[in-house]
Amino acid sequence: MEAAVGFDDTQLARYASPPLTTVRRPLREMGGMALRTALRLAAGERLDSHHVELATELVVRHSTAPPAGARGEQTDGQPDMNAAVEPTCFSYRPSASVK
Repeated sequence: MEAAVGFDDTQLARYASPPLTTVRRPLREMGGMALRTALRLAAGERLDSHHVELATELVVRHSTAPPAGARGEQTDGQPDMNAAVEPTCFSYRPSASVK
């Protein structure tokens, strides 16, 4: 069995055939964090850290399936779309050379 996973959870992923499993990034949070970081740097403030982690979400659809016999598999062999999925992390490191 082959599997495919996308990134960014675009609308196309939902309507693909089969619907594409994808990683959803918190784009609004990323933009807000980038803006706050840029404003702090423009004001001459020092950053406490150049590393920020924001949670991402794995959106499981029909382009992937768990291994046979794994938790979350339904009797028809399709992934259980209601099974809990652990979130992953997205790391954002602003450039130290931003002026």
